[in-house]
Amino acid sequence: MITFKENGGESLLVKSLFQEECVKRGVLLSGGQSICYSHNDGDIDYPLRVYRTAMEIMADSIEKRNVAERLEGEPVQPVFRRP
Repeated sequence: MITFKENGGESLLVKSLFQEECVKRGVLLSGGQSICYSHNDGDIDYPLRVYRTAMEIMADSIEKRNVAERLEGEPVQPVFRRP
């Protein structure tokens, strides 16, 4: 079963699917988002709606166990590797 955690670490397939679904909807992220005082309600609401949609897709993919098949690109790779 694919979960958010696999073997004690994060699932790169699930992370890849989340990022891919966000990018398809115009939200680019790299592990976090920063907001500032100049952002208006729409600036904040839009990514939250995109996150909800991406998470619904992730939940469906986890439930159906087809995360890898839903990816259109290559999964992200770990940046830091232990020797």
